[in-house]
Amino acid sequence: MHEALRLSGELPRLRDPVLLAAFSGWTDQAGSAVATIRHLRREWDADLLAELDPDYFYDFTADRPQVRLEGGARTIRWPRLRIYVARPQDAERDFLLLAGKEPSLRWQTLAEALTDLMRELGGSTSIMLGALGGAVPHTRPSPVMLWGAHRDLEAAFGLESTFSEYQGPVGFQNALAMHHTSLGWSSGFLFAMAPHYLTMGPHPNVVKSLVEALDRGFGTSTSTDRLAGWNEEFERRIRAAMEQSEDTTRASRYIEQLEAQYDASPPTAFGSRSEDGIGASELPSSDEVIRGLEQFLRDQRTEQG
Repeated sequence: MHEALRLSGELPRLRDPVLLAAFSGWTDQAGSAVATIRHLRREWDADLLAELDPDYFYDFTADRPQVRLEGGARTIRWPRLRIYVARPQDAERDFLLLAGKEPSLRWQTLAEALTDLMRELGGSTSIMLGALGGAVPHTRPSPVMLWGAHRDLEAAFGLESTFSEYQGPVGFQNALAMHHTSLGWSSGFLFAMAPHYLTMGPHPNVVKSLVEALDRGFGTSTSTDRLAGWNEEFERRIRAAMEQSEDTTRASRYIEQLEAQYDASPPTAFGSRSEDGIGASELPSSDEVIRGLEQFLRDQRTEQG
Protein backbone atom coordinates (compact mmCIF):
# COMPACT_ATOMS: atom_id res chain seq x y z
CA MET A 1 0.00 0.00 0.00
CA HIS A 2 1.28 3.49 -0.86
CA GLU A 3 3.24 5.30 1.85
CA ALA A 4 1.08 8.40 1.40
CA LEU A 5 -1.91 6.47 2.75
CA ARG A 6 -2.17 6.60 6.54
CA LEU A 7 -4.55 4.01 7.96
CA SER A 8 -6.40 4.84 11.18
CA GLY A 9 -6.35 1.17 12.22
CA GLU A 10 -6.53 -2.30 10.77
CA LEU A 11 -8.31 -2.81 7.46
CA PRO A 12 -11.89 -3.91 8.08
CA ARG A 13 -13.69 -6.75 6.36
CA LEU A 14 -16.18 -5.18 3.96
CA ARG A 15 -18.96 -6.43 1.70
CA ASP A 16 -18.16 -5.62 -1.94
CA PRO A 17 -17.49 -1.95 -1.10
CA VAL A 18 -18.38 0.95 -3.39
CA LEU A 19 -16.20 4.05 -3.58
CA LEU A 20 -18.19 7.31 -3.63
CA ALA A 21 -15.93 10.28 -4.37
CA ALA A 22 -16.40 14.02 -4.83
CA PHE A 23 -13.85 16.81 -5.24
CA SER A 24 -14.52 20.52 -5.00
CA GLY A 25 -13.57 22.63 -7.98
CA TRP A 26 -13.73 21.45 -11.56
CA THR A 27 -16.97 19.44 -11.55
CA ASP A 28 -18.66 20.51 -8.33
CA GLN A 29 -20.49 23.82 -8.58
CA ALA A 30 -20.81 25.44 -5.17
CA GLY A 31 -19.46 22.34 -3.44
CA SER A 32 -22.76 20.45 -3.51
CA ALA A 33 -21.26 17.05 -4.34
CA VAL A 34 -18.76 17.35 -1.50
CA ALA A 35 -21.66 18.35 0.78
CA THR A 36 -23.45 15.18 -0.34
CA ILE A 37 -20.55 13.01 0.84
CA ARG A 38 -20.54 14.86 4.15
CA HIS A 39 -24.28 14.26 4.53
CA LEU A 40 -23.77 10.54 3.88
CA ARG A 41 -20.93 10.41 6.39
CA ARG A 42 -23.21 11.83 9.06
CA GLU A 43 -26.36 9.87 8.23
CA TRP A 44 -24.51 6.57 7.69
CA ASP A 45 -22.44 7.02 10.85
CA ALA A 46 -19.20 6.55 8.92
CA ASP A 47 -15.84 5.89 10.58
CA LEU A 48 -12.47 7.25 9.53
CA LEU A 49 -10.52 4.60 7.62
CA ALA A 50 -7.50 6.45 6.23
CA GLU A 51 -6.01 9.85 5.46
CA LEU A 52 -3.86 10.80 2.51
CA ASP A 53 -0.71 12.80 3.22
CA PRO A 54 -1.32 16.28 1.73
CA ASP A 55 2.41 16.77 1.06
CA TYR A 56 2.13 14.29 -1.80
CA PHE A 57 -0.91 15.68 -3.54
CA TYR A 58 -1.17 19.46 -3.00
CA ASP A 59 0.84 22.45 -4.14
CA PHE A 60 0.64 24.65 -1.07
CA THR A 61 1.44 27.79 -3.07
CA ALA A 62 -1.84 27.21 -4.95
CA ASP A 63 -3.86 25.47 -2.21
CA ARG A 64 -2.60 27.34 0.79
CA PRO A 65 -3.22 26.04 4.32
CA GLN A 66 -5.24 28.30 6.59
CA VAL A 67 -4.50 29.56 10.08
CA ARG A 68 -7.35 29.16 12.58
CA LEU A 69 -7.80 30.11 16.23
CA GLU A 70 -8.86 27.08 18.25
CA GLY A 71 -9.10 27.38 22.01
CA GLY A 72 -7.08 30.57 21.89
CA ALA A 73 -4.20 28.88 20.03
CA ARG A 74 -3.21 29.38 16.41
CA THR A 75 -3.32 26.19 14.37
CA ILE A 76 -2.79 25.43 10.69
CA ARG A 77 -5.51 23.59 8.77
CA TRP A 78 -3.98 21.76 5.83
CA PRO A 79 -5.84 20.66 2.69
CA ARG A 80 -6.76 17.06 3.33
CA LEU A 81 -8.35 14.00 1.84
CA ARG A 82 -9.91 11.53 4.23
CA ILE A 83 -11.51 8.19 3.45
CA TYR A 84 -14.40 6.98 5.60
CA VAL A 85 -16.05 3.59 5.73
CA ALA A 86 -19.83 3.31 6.09
CA ARG A 87 -22.16 0.37 6.60
CA PRO A 88 -25.65 1.80 6.01
CA GLN A 89 -28.46 0.03 7.78
CA ASP A 90 -30.22 -2.59 5.60
CA ALA A 91 -27.68 -2.10 2.78
CA GLU A 92 -26.25 -5.15 1.03
CA ARG A 93 -22.89 -3.46 0.40
CA ASP A 94 -20.50 -1.22 2.29
CA PHE A 95 -19.15 2.14 1.12
CA LEU A 96 -15.94 4.14 1.09
CA LEU A 97 -16.59 7.89 1.21
CA LEU A 98 -13.97 10.30 -0.11
CA ALA A 99 -14.39 14.06 -0.44
CA GLY A 100 -12.17 17.11 -0.40
CA LYS A 101 -10.43 19.73 -2.47
CA GLU A 102 -9.30 18.45 -5.83
CA PRO A 103 -5.62 17.44 -5.59
CA SER A 104 -3.14 19.48 -7.59
CA LEU A 105 -0.26 17.01 -7.81
CA ARG A 106 0.50 13.34 -8.64
CA TRP A 107 -2.91 12.32 -9.94
CA GLN A 108 -1.69 8.98 -11.26
CA THR A 109 -0.06 8.17 -7.93
CA LEU A 110 -3.26 9.04 -6.07
CA ALA A 111 -5.39 6.97 -8.45
CA GLU A 112 -3.08 3.98 -7.89
CA ALA A 113 -3.12 4.45 -4.11
CA LEU A 114 -6.93 4.52 -4.02
CA THR A 115 -7.13 1.55 -6.36
CA ASP A 116 -4.73 -0.49 -4.24
CA LEU A 117 -6.84 0.26 -1.17
CA MET A 118 -9.99 -0.82 -2.96
CA ARG A 119 -8.32 -4.05 -4.05
CA GLU A 120 -7.27 -4.78 -0.46
CA LEU A 121 -10.88 -4.30 0.65
CA GLY A 122 -12.37 -6.37 -2.17
CA GLY A 123 -14.08 -3.56 -4.07
CA SER A 124 -14.27 -2.84 -7.80
CA THR A 125 -17.06 -0.25 -8.11
CA SER A 126 -16.64 3.54 -8.03
CA ILE A 127 -19.07 6.42 -8.48
CA MET A 128 -17.90 10.00 -8.97
CA LEU A 129 -20.38 12.59 -7.74
CA GLY A 130 -20.61 16.06 -9.25
CA ALA A 131 -22.77 19.14 -9.74
CA LEU A 132 -22.77 21.26 -12.89
CA GLY A 133 -24.62 24.48 -13.62
CA GLY A 134 -27.78 24.33 -15.71
CA ALA A 135 -30.97 26.24 -16.44
CA VAL A 136 -32.84 24.98 -13.38
CA PRO A 137 -34.47 27.01 -10.60
CA HIS A 138 -33.34 26.62 -7.01
CA THR A 139 -36.98 26.01 -6.04
CA ARG A 140 -37.24 22.64 -7.82
CA PRO A 141 -35.58 19.20 -7.42
CA SER A 142 -32.28 18.95 -9.25
CA PRO A 143 -32.30 16.55 -12.23
CA VAL A 144 -29.69 13.77 -12.03
CA MET A 145 -27.77 12.23 -14.92
CA LEU A 146 -25.47 9.25 -15.31
CA TRP A 147 -22.40 9.69 -17.51
CA GLY A 148 -19.90 7.19 -18.85
CA ALA A 149 -21.26 4.44 -16.61
CA HIS A 150 -20.98 0.68 -16.82
CA ARG A 151 -24.18 -1.10 -17.87
CA ASP A 152 -24.76 -2.64 -14.47
CA LEU A 153 -24.88 0.88 -13.02
CA GLU A 154 -27.44 1.90 -15.63
CA ALA A 155 -29.64 -0.95 -14.48
CA ALA A 156 -29.11 -0.15 -10.80
CA PHE A 157 -29.91 3.56 -11.12
CA GLY A 158 -32.61 3.18 -13.74
CA LEU A 159 -30.85 5.82 -15.84
CA GLU A 160 -29.47 5.68 -19.35
CA SER A 161 -25.82 6.61 -19.30
CA THR A 162 -24.75 9.48 -21.54
CA PHE A 163 -21.56 9.30 -23.55
CA SER A 164 -19.69 12.58 -23.67
CA GLU A 165 -17.86 13.64 -26.83
CA TYR A 166 -16.03 16.36 -24.92
CA GLN A 167 -12.31 16.71 -25.58
CA GLY A 168 -10.14 18.99 -23.47
CA PRO A 169 -8.93 19.54 -19.90
CA VAL A 170 -10.44 17.27 -17.25
CA GLY A 171 -10.53 16.94 -13.48
CA PHE A 172 -9.08 14.29 -11.20
CA GLN A 173 -12.44 12.48 -11.13
CA ASN A 174 -12.10 11.78 -14.84
CA ALA A 175 -8.61 10.40 -14.39
CA LEU A 176 -9.72 8.14 -11.53
CA ALA A 177 -12.85 6.90 -13.31
CA MET A 178 -10.97 6.20 -16.55
CA HIS A 179 -8.29 4.32 -14.62
CA HIS A 180 -10.94 2.12 -13.02
CA THR A 181 -12.68 1.58 -16.33
CA SER A 182 -9.37 0.48 -17.89
CA LEU A 183 -9.16 -2.20 -15.18
CA GLY A 184 -12.60 -3.51 -16.08
CA TRP A 185 -14.20 -2.07 -12.96
CA SER A 186 -17.76 -0.79 -12.76
CA SER A 187 -17.40 2.98 -12.72
CA GLY A 188 -19.30 6.10 -13.73
CA PHE A 189 -20.32 9.69 -12.98
CA LEU A 190 -23.50 10.73 -11.19
CA PHE A 191 -24.13 14.43 -11.77
CA ALA A 192 -26.88 16.73 -10.57
CA MET A 193 -27.86 20.00 -12.24
CA ALA A 194 -27.36 23.05 -10.04
CA PRO A 195 -28.85 26.52 -10.59
CA HIS A 196 -26.25 28.30 -12.70
CA TYR A 197 -27.02 31.66 -11.10
CA LEU A 198 -26.01 30.56 -7.57
CA THR A 199 -22.30 29.83 -7.47
CA MET A 200 -21.50 30.15 -3.77
CA GLY A 201 -22.34 27.58 -1.12
CA PRO A 202 -23.82 24.09 -1.55
CA HIS A 203 -27.44 23.73 -2.68
CA PRO A 204 -29.70 21.55 -0.51
CA ASN A 205 -31.81 20.45 -3.51
CA VAL A 206 -28.70 19.19 -5.29
CA VAL A 207 -27.60 17.23 -2.21
CA LYS A 208 -31.09 15.76 -1.80
CA SER A 209 -31.29 14.65 -5.44
CA LEU A 210 -27.90 12.95 -5.30
CA VAL A 211 -28.73 11.19 -2.03
CA GLU A 212 -32.05 9.94 -3.40
CA ALA A 213 -30.36 8.72 -6.59
CA LEU A 214 -27.81 6.76 -4.56
CA ASP A 215 -30.59 5.27 -2.45
CA ARG A 216 -32.31 4.03 -5.61
CA GLY A 217 -29.10 2.69 -7.06
CA PHE A 218 -27.86 0.81 -4.02
CA GLY A 219 -31.01 0.08 -2.04
CA THR A 220 -30.04 2.30 0.87
CA SER A 221 -32.48 4.40 2.88
CA THR A 222 -30.91 7.70 3.86
CA SER A 223 -32.70 10.32 5.92
CA THR A 224 -33.03 13.74 4.30
CA ASP A 225 -34.76 15.40 7.26
CA ARG A 226 -31.80 17.71 7.86
CA LEU A 227 -31.92 18.78 4.22
CA ALA A 228 -35.60 19.78 4.43
CA GLY A 229 -34.92 22.33 7.18
CA TRP A 230 -31.79 23.54 5.39
CA ASN A 231 -33.71 24.01 2.13
CA GLU A 232 -36.50 25.96 3.82
CA GLU A 233 -34.00 28.36 5.36
CA PHE A 234 -32.04 28.50 2.10
CA GLU A 235 -35.09 29.61 0.10
CA ARG A 236 -36.25 32.04 2.80
CA ARG A 237 -32.94 33.85 2.86
CA ILE A 238 -32.72 33.95 -0.93
CA ARG A 239 -36.17 35.58 -1.05
CA ALA A 240 -35.06 38.10 1.59
CA ALA A 241 -31.90 38.89 -0.38
CA MET A 242 -33.91 39.33 -3.59
CA GLU A 243 -36.27 41.75 -1.89
CA GLN A 244 -33.29 43.95 -1.06
CA SER A 245 -31.98 43.80 -4.61
CA GLU A 246 -32.08 46.81 -6.91
CA ASP A 247 -33.34 44.55 -9.72
CA THR A 248 -35.87 42.34 -7.92
CA THR A 249 -38.39 42.31 -10.77
CA ARG A 250 -35.93 41.10 -13.36
CA ALA A 251 -34.57 38.39 -11.05
CA SER A 252 -38.04 37.18 -10.05
CA ARG A 253 -39.20 37.08 -13.67
CA TYR A 254 -36.21 35.01 -14.74
CA ILE A 255 -36.66 32.48 -11.92
CA GLU A 256 -40.41 32.25 -12.64
CA GLN A 257 -39.61 31.46 -16.27
CA LEU A 258 -37.19 28.76 -15.21
CA GLU A 259 -39.88 27.30 -12.96
CA ALA A 260 -42.45 27.30 -15.77
CA GLN A 261 -39.98 25.65 -18.13
CA TYR A 262 -39.06 23.04 -15.53
CA ASP A 263 -42.70 22.24 -14.69
CA ALA A 264 -43.59 21.82 -18.35
CA SER A 265 -40.57 19.64 -19.13
CA PRO A 266 -37.76 19.06 -16.59
CA PRO A 267 -34.32 19.66 -18.13
CA THR A 268 -32.46 16.59 -19.32
CA ALA A 269 -29.16 18.17 -20.34
CA PHE A 270 -26.76 20.66 -18.80
CA GLY A 271 -26.94 24.15 -20.19
CA SER A 272 -30.41 23.64 -21.69
CA ARG A 273 -32.34 26.76 -22.65
CA SER A 274 -35.95 27.62 -22.16
CA GLU A 275 -38.33 27.49 -25.11
CA ASP A 276 -38.69 31.25 -25.18
CA GLY A 277 -34.97 31.59 -25.75
CA ILE A 278 -33.94 32.90 -22.35
CA GLY A 279 -30.59 31.45 -21.39
CA ALA A 280 -27.83 31.76 -18.84
CA SER A 281 -26.12 34.61 -20.66
CA GLU A 282 -29.20 36.81 -20.26
CA LEU A 283 -29.32 36.52 -16.48
CA PRO A 284 -27.73 39.54 -14.79
CA SER A 285 -24.77 38.91 -12.52
CA SER A 286 -25.34 38.16 -8.85
CA ASP A 287 -24.31 41.69 -7.91
CA GLU A 288 -26.92 43.14 -10.26
CA VAL A 289 -29.75 40.78 -9.41
CA ILE A 290 -29.44 39.54 -5.86
CA ARG A 291 -27.39 42.00 -3.89
CA GLY A 292 -26.16 40.41 -0.70
CA LEU A 293 -26.89 36.83 -1.77
CA GLU A 294 -23.24 35.96 -2.43
CA GLN A 295 -22.33 37.07 1.09
CA PHE A 296 -25.18 35.00 2.55
CA LEU A 297 -23.92 31.90 0.77
CA ARG A 298 -20.34 32.55 1.91
CA ASP A 299 -21.58 32.86 5.49
CA GLN A 300 -23.59 29.66 5.11
CA ARG A 301 -20.57 27.72 3.85
CA THR A 302 -18.51 29.01 6.78
CA GLU A 303 -21.19 27.95 9.28
CA GLN A 304 -21.26 24.43 7.82
CA GLY A 305 -17.50 24.05 8.10
